[in-house]
Amino acid sequence: MQFLNICIPCFNHNVSKLVEELYTQCINENIEFQIIIFEDGSYAESVKKNSLLIEKFNVKHIVSEKNVGRSAARNRLAKEAKKGKIIFLDADSRIYHSDFIKTYKQYLEHKIVSGGRKYLPEQYQKTNALRYKYGLLKETKTPKERNKYPNTGFATNNFMIDSEVFEIVQFNESLKNYGHEDSLFGYELLKNGIKILHIDNPVVDEDIEENSIFLHKTEEGIKNLILIEKSQITDKEFINEIKITKIAKRLKKLKLIFVIRFFNSIFKNKIKRHLLNSSNPNLFLFDFYKLSYYCTLKNKEQ
Repeated sequence: MQFLNICIPCFNHNVSKLVEELYTQCINENIEFQIIIFEDGSYAESVKKNSLLIEKFNVKHIVSEKNVGRSAARNRLAKEAKKGKIIFLDADSRIYHSDFIKTYKQYLEHKIVSGGRKYLPEQYQKTNALRYKYGLLKETKTPKERNKYPNTGFATNNFMIDSEVFEIVQFNESLKNYGHEDSLFGYELLKNGIKILHIDNPVVDEDIEENSIFLHKTEEGIKNLILIEKSQITDKEFINEIKITKIAKRLKKLKLIFVIRFFNSIFKNKIKRHLLNSSNPNLFLFDFYKLSYYCTLKNKEQ
């Protein structure tokens, strides 16, 4: 068995339950391991709580007073890892299966394996209905569905990777803000001939953002996408693989962008109110909101 590093980027989150479960499973599997937490600009109170895990659960606790961003945090964790395998988990993850580590052990011969995510019925609230429904319908796909286009739309919340892969591909640290850094990582892996294997080994996303926060993050992600386009930090093929840019370019070619702007000028506020307040938000309207937001920002640049 290769050495196992479990890496958790953390921002103001108490990871004690997550760490305890992972520690217990690793001990039961009789493997060599370490758990590394990277505090990415967390408040002192959060850092103090997580520091209590150092001695009890074989934790390496790294504290950055400055928030360096999701990409840099993951790269730093990879540098701290020993040679072997790395499991990356978001701090708000809950281990769903008691054989989570055992399941990943079965796929050690693969360079990178994605376990997926899960949402539970009891997590639904009207205030998080948009994020919950989007996650349930768009993100919780079966391994068979995810393996059709394995590197497209890659999510970094739960995956295992060979430490040596990070000598070839790293997360792009020029992306400081939220959005598409994981998709770009998946694309760069594919360019280097590294295919992601998707399996059924999900974690539960514990902290489902409220509608207003999720909508704001969506807007930030679109801004980040446009930044990627402008900065040319990757090739056009990556941009062309993103659904929103595909549609926008098709509409531009057909000279129909004005239709999106027209409907957006009339219905934008109504759509936004619906997405923020509906107990069963319409995901088609959410897609339209994203497309119109993208087209509006692109128009301002011209």
